[in-house]
Amino acid sequence: LIIDVMRKQSDLVIPWDSNKETETEGESSSAALVFTPTRQFMILTLVVGIFTFIFAVLWLKDVTVADINDPEDRQENVPDDAIDVTPMMDSLLCRPKQNNSTSRQSQYKIFETRSASMHIMNENTSMVGSFVAFVQWTCRQTRELLNMHNTWRMLVFGFATFCITMQWSASELVLPPFLERHFGESAPIYLVQSINLWGCLILPPIVGLISATFEDFSIILPGLWVMALSPIAIYAFPTVGGACLWLVWMTLGETVWSPRVTSWTASLAPTGKEGLFFAIGSSRALLGPVSDYFLGLMNHHFMPNCETCRDDYGHFCSQMVNPSTETQASMPNNGLLQCASGEQICSNLTMLASGNAVPPVCPSTCEQCPGWESNAQALWLIIIALSIASPLATWVFLPFLRGHRTYREGFYGIFECSLNRIQGICGVQDSVRRPSYQLVTPSHKEKSCDDEDDDANKTMIEMI
Repeated sequence: LIIDVMRKQSDLVIPWDSNKETETEGESSSAALVFTPTRQFMILTLVVGIFTFIFAVLWLKDVTVADINDPEDRQENVPDDAIDVTPMMDSLLCRPKQNNSTSRQSQYKIFETRSASMHIMNENTSMVGSFVAFVQWTCRQTRELLNMHNTWRMLVFGFATFCITMQWSASELVLPPFLERHFGESAPIYLVQSINLWGCLILPPIVGLISATFEDFSIILPGLWVMALSPIAIYAFPTVGGACLWLVWMTLGETVWSPRVTSWTASLAPTGKEGLFFAIGSSRALLGPVSDYFLGLMNHHFMPNCETCRDDYGHFCSQMVNPSTETQASMPNNGLLQCASGEQICSNLTMLASGNAVPPVCPSTCEQCPGWESNAQALWLIIIALSIASPLATWVFLPFLRGHRTYREGFYGIFECSLNRIQGICGVQDSVRRPSYQLVTPSHKEKSCDDEDDDANKTMIEMI
């Protein structure tokens, strides 16, 4: 919101040497520093970032709160110097009443978070020994992590949804130049872009409350489909309104599936490794530079910049001036017309006026720039095709992601061909909804208790 307000202002010109003049193609002008509104906003952002960093260093602390009554927060993991604390909103929590002896003791303890590898560093006095021990510990932790079945479920889902997350990059890298090059500098670029931010701030609690009772992927897959198809709006209506409709549509889909993925990730993570699993879930970000480079190439190919119709600071040469006086003028027939921005004359945009012809127009958009061509709809079509690949890939690996089947059941059920498998493309629940570790014995004939125990033992051995 702030940057769009600032973009309506004029450039900030600061003369840095009033005695020095620069010569540009026969024209003299005082040397000065020019800060466009966008550059002014970047400086403001830098100041805010520096202030935030100082605040974090001086006042923020990394602490851990342990519940001594929770079996997962074992007492031996709580240091002796932990401080007893009381929840600020304890009176608002719906909790069972405790007896008097328990209520006198603090249920929560707070202590400074300690690195899991710090004890390894402390056990070695030499720097080399500490480094070698740390590398060995890291390799051991990585090996244990890769041996977990849930780790691969997270990795598969993360990379399966990589293509659809390119829409987030497209809203930052493709949408602003699309709006500015087709509709000019006055287009509310960042106001439109903020639709997604406002939606992600307001909608997730509402959607989460409505969908709380549904199975994870019966919510995630429909949300992926809604978001994947959202670029259809701007493909069909390549206008500012179409861009707004795309972001509203995309935000609705995102707020359905993205928060649910967070809860699914937490349910898969072992105790004490939740943060590590969230990092694994974001591993697709490793391919972020690839998607940014790809979108940059698509911008250049389908929607190139019109540098010949801009000044040195990126403004369109939209004002018609008399080159001899550098003032706005109405030239006589066959007179020389020249375009300029608010900062300088664009010498490469010289036109010849005609008394009977339609007066020439200095370009305020790239579409008005002579010789400029764009095929933005082809770019949006490519983004649609890539986005659809994500829910399709998620559906292909859906039985594996749900974790209800074993490797022997058609490679986790991926190669199963059934009506229920096809319906899963919309998130329909799997007919097999048991945990992968649950033992199920055949029931096609009567069995004695001893026979059932033998079958259960055989099933356990096969699973191991």
